[in-house]
Amino acid sequence: MWGIDTYERTARLVPALVVCTPVGVVLWDIWGPWNVSVPVFLVLLLILSVPLAEWTRRRGRKRQPTLWAKWGGSPLATALAEPTEGWCEEFRQRALSQIHDKYPEVRPIGNNEEDYELMASLAAARARETGSKGVFAENVSYGFARNAFAIRWVGFGVAIACASAVEVVSTCLDRPRSVLALSIALLAAGWWLIGATEKRVRDAGNRYANAVIRWLASEPTSE
Repeated sequence: MWGIDTYERTARLVPALVVCTPVGVVLWDIWGPWNVSVPVFLVLLLILSVPLAEWTRRRGRKRQPTLWAKWGGSPLATALAEPTEGWCEEFRQRALSQIHDKYPEVRPIGNNEEDYELMASLAAARARETGSKGVFAENVSYGFARNAFAIRWVGFGVAIACASAVEVVSTCLDRPRSVLALSIALLAAGWWLIGATEKRVRDAGNRYANAVIRWLASEPTSE
């Protein structure tokens, strides 16, 4: 769509649209009766969302190091560094072997966090270049969760402001309250509180890390 790929649409544009949608509905509630066409509002909504999507991306990337520091490292580096049990450990060992095989100069010394972060960045870069659809889907899911969390309070504030605007419009213009506009604003506010949480970001990061490790473990070993 207009040069925007799947990652950009889901991870960047969708959070921006969730911010802008209550605004668009409230504006429609105000000017709709004056026969302003729906397509005009849809175009305005998209125009507003596109630059907001870029801001959302920057906010997400800026917030990411803080989250990783709080968690003790990136989800992928942590998954590579921490031993597990059973088949999960087998996947981890095979993934580490693949990284050592392709990047022999990179070998962690003890539990050096920086070494595992370097290994994680190399693994993630390789997965982006040649990874499976499953790896890409989990990367999109993580990007969406991270970016949404980064603008959580902005989105919540906009939604509450829109809900308040519905009441103001109803009072000042002496017209019935728009149930649709109020419902969408309150639903958006609830989603920002419940759906855009740090836990969801971490869970999405862990799923992405597991997908990368499984993919690495399934790659054929170089002769």
